[in-house]
Amino acid sequence: SGPPVMPFITFDKASDRSDRRDRDRRVRFYTETIRRGLFIQPYHHYYVAWRHTDEDIARAVQIVDEAMGVVATEIG
Repeated sequence: SGPPVMPFITFDKASDRSDRRDRDRRVRFYTETIRRGLFIQPYHHYYVAWRHTDEDIARAVQIVDEAMGVVATEIG
């Protein structure tokens, strides 16, 4: 969600309040991005700055893709 220069990744909550997979997905996702060298704020939009290079953006997208892959494989 958010405009392209301020993205924010969320995980849908289940209708059953006892289902905490959204929390598990969020924690795992942000843990994986940090492990790969990308710190993005778990509870706020991210900011793309003028100073970021095309390589910075490409690496961030790669890290997000890898982290989402871990979440999909391990938590579903």
